[in-house]
Amino acid sequence: MFRPNAIAVVGAVAAVAACGAPQTEQVSDNSLNQGTAMKSGSADQPADAPINRRFKSLDDYLAWLRQTQEPVDGSWYEEIRPGIYQLRTGNLRILGPGGDETPPGQTFTRAELEKKLGF
Repeated sequence: MFRPNAIAVVGAVAAVAACGAPQTEQVSDNSLNQGTAMKSGSADQPADAPINRRFKSLDDYLAWLRQTQEPVDGSWYEEIRPGIYQLRTGNLRILGPGGDETPPGQTFTRAELEKKLGF
């Protein structure tokens, strides 16, 4: 038969043992994304180089952006018609005093994206 004090001692021992558990290292998502970006772009460009130097083309950049941002509800561009792209913002919701004030999706032509991103 357990006494209430014995249960408290067992709980305390378990808590102390958990404190001694080894810590795991965390890797920044940003460093992972930069490595992926460099694989898609030029190997001789630093990770902080402009987008148009890290990627061979607008299509390469848009494919990388979709691959890395869509799964985590980030922002990326989807081609909704030939040469017309819509900015997808994932779960972004802007709440204001009147409720949901999320702006409607922005659309861009291919030429506008090329100019905006420097391709």
